[in-house]
Amino acid sequence: RNSLKQNICVKMLQEGYHRSFSEVFSLLKSEQEWREAAEPGSALRLQTPLEEQSDKLETMRRHLNRAEEAERIGSWTRVCEQRLLLARCFTAPEDLWLSLHFYHSCADRKQGGRSRPATDARASMAELYLQQGELQQAMHQAELCVKQAEEGGWLDSTGRPLKLQACQTLWGIYNQLADAPLDAANYEEALKLLHKGYNIATECRWKQSACASGRLRPLRCQFIRNTPLLMDLVMRLFFCLQCQSLSSVHFLLIYVTSRSSVCLWLCVDQVLVGSARARCLIRKYRADVKSATPTALRRLVAWKDTRGCEEFSPDSTDPAAGTNSLSDNDPGEHQ
Repeated sequence: RNSLKQNICVKMLQEGYHRSFSEVFSLLKSEQEWREAAEPGSALRLQTPLEEQSDKLETMRRHLNRAEEAERIGSWTRVCEQRLLLARCFTAPEDLWLSLHFYHSCADRKQGGRSRPATDARASMAELYLQQGELQQAMHQAELCVKQAEEGGWLDSTGRPLKLQACQTLWGIYNQLADAPLDAANYEEALKLLHKGYNIATECRWKQSACASGRLRPLRCQFIRNTPLLMDLVMRLFFCLQCQSLSSVHFLLIYVTSRSSVCLWLCVDQVLVGSARARCLIRKYRADVKSATPTALRRLVAWKDTRGCEEFSPDSTDPAAGTNSLSDNDPGEHQ
């Protein structure tokens, strides 16, 4: 004679799981209020009420009872494990609110809130919030997950570091946050956000660092021309790196950081690219000098004539721009 909702609730009370009963009853009441407030014909009104879905109610009863048992004996990690498992049982779009509720009840606990399951819950919440476009919530959960995963050295169920999962989510968050300043042509703010994502990706040695770097490249040309003291700093960093003077590089980076973090990144990036290009040219130059063949000598003379006394222009600071090399006049040299 009783409804499914009544039978589940009575069963929990008869077995002595009063906290589980209160939580399930509260969730059912909340959903009923949302349905009543929704407009007729809306998706919430059309879907089957939670109190009529026996499998979901039974799943909640089973895991919440186990979590309550663990709570009675102070086994906080097991409490979080049961709530994490319960959150992952609700994967349908209409059950997102249930999933988030149980993730939060796992991660936000005073006892056990820094355990592996709780950290795992934060990683999952960050991904869910990112999918929903709630970037600030996603960033908050991902940053907490990175911190807790690093402190505990936690791994997920597949043996992958939880920190890596959170870093992947953070990269996606910063990537989306950069869209608004990009649309507004605020390249400085966009570079700061994309730089954060790039640093996170490269720190974890993650394959998406290449993707992050690829998105940064088009912005460099927009910003480099307006960066004060860039060429002076690039030259100073270049000579420090060439001399392999780590202390000089260290103090120079401190000097740059106290003025512009974006300028710092651009300088380091430019130096690394420029240094690689220079080393490539030097190898070709030395090879031609040593061989001293007629072909090599013609190549050296042709290169000297084209390099001459060039006038400096802002465009020449772009590493992506084409430059002459020792092999420019010899197609056979291209690989």
